[in-house]
Amino acid sequence: MQKGADPWQAAGYLGMSFEVLLNTYGHHHRDYLSDAVEKIAMRAPAHERKAHVSGAVIPLRPNNP
Repeated sequence: MQKGADPWQAAGYLGMSFEVLLNTYGHHHRDYLSDAVEKIAMRAPAHERKAHVSGAVIPLRPNNP
């Protein structure tokens, strides 16, 4: 599937169902996770970026000794 073979034909040639082929070997397809990679790699336009992180991070140690 790395070279763009048709998954239906590959499944038939290998003697397995299309579902088994995708569940077992689907991660070898060149398009696997491509949508996620594109969306994660995209940078938001400057006007949509947050200027700072919210105060959600709490310190591990108190500031007072």
